[in-house]
Amino acid sequence: MKNFIPVSKKSRLARALFLAFLPAIFLGVLFFPLDSMAKKKKTTDPMTERVAFAFYKLGGVMPDFKAWVESRPEFEDVRISDRDVYTRNEILSLKQRFASYNLDNELISVKIIADLGVEEIQTYGSFDPNAPRRFRLSANPNSKEILYFPYDVNGQYIAVIANKIETLLTKEVDEALFESIRRDIEFDENRKSGRIVLNFLLRPVSADMNQPMLLDGKNQWLMMAEIAMFSAETLSNGTMIWEYRAPWFFFKTEKTVGSLYRE
Repeated sequence: MKNFIPVSKKSRLARALFLAFLPAIFLGVLFFPLDSMAKKKKTTDPMTERVAFAFYKLGGVMPDFKAWVESRPEFEDVRISDRDVYTRNEILSLKQRFASYNLDNELISVKIIADLGVEEIQTYGSFDPNAPRRFRLSANPNSKEILYFPYDVNGQYIAVIANKIETLLTKEVDEALFESIRRDIEFDENRKSGRIVLNFLLRPVSADMNQPMLLDGKNQWLMMAEIAMFSAETLSNGTMIWEYRAPWFFFKTEKTVGSLYRE
């Protein structure tokens, strides 16, 4: 993907939406999907391709698939005499996948490892030693960057911003629940912080194709998304700590990521 193509006034609306949400997402955390932290693969992984498809679908623009194919590292391994056939076949495959991609049913799945902060809540009556204890759990409470999920699509970066994500990153729990999960979380010696897994299922809703924004030293194209589902789990054995499901989303089946939507 060599270039993103500027489009109509829709891009200005997308950018306005991003800027409107910007104060809310200054939580102090930059999240990287686990796949993006791994060693660079030879081919674009399916979720990164899905992000790119969503970006272009929302922008109403056909991607430059030829540039995508020719920018892949494995393209250099194809014999020069075979490159024309290889390129045509890959472009056809990409066009078919792009045409069949459905924004509503093929959501973006993100899994990250995050720090978990723990704070005991001082409530009314806490002077009573027998009063129930409560704890506030906070994912990544101390970072200082904008919260987004970055994807490298053949050298171009797309930053996925999840609307209202800050409302899901803290949870108050009682002592019983805290003690039940404490053994499964790798807390430090003072039980002030630990490590957990955060899972997101995102529905892309708008893309800014006007111009990129400089984030963490890189020009990144912005795409807003709604959170369909979220869960926080222990790192050691996947024990659920807290979860969220949007009112408009529910599973078609227990084993399918596809979704249905309530009006």
